[in-house]
Amino acid sequence: MVAMSQECYLYLAFDSERERDTFQTLITEYAKKDSENERGLLRESWWQPFYLSSEQLSGYQQLTEHTVTANGFTADESLASVLRKPMWVNPSFYHYMLGDFK
Repeated sequence: MVAMSQECYLYLAFDSERERDTFQTLITEYAKKDSENERGLLRESWWQPFYLSSEQLSGYQQLTEHTVTANGFTADESLASVLRKPMWVNPSFYHYMLGDFK
């Protein structure tokens, strides 16, 4: 099964853990859906917003993607090599990867 969606990537760098934690607080408050018709969220907010770090962070879970294939296609080697490296994802997205979409 292949899901097609329109996405964009935004790369952020934080000068301190405090700034990073403030970002996480804002995401949880304004971009994490907790009920079907929740008001006050950013348009098209997700049940489990996704953001990651290439560095190990306290409170984040390690996640590694080993296989990138769909309908007989495989991601080119440059992308696959990036995805094979461990990444650390926010707790909400980690729950999503375990099947908890809400």
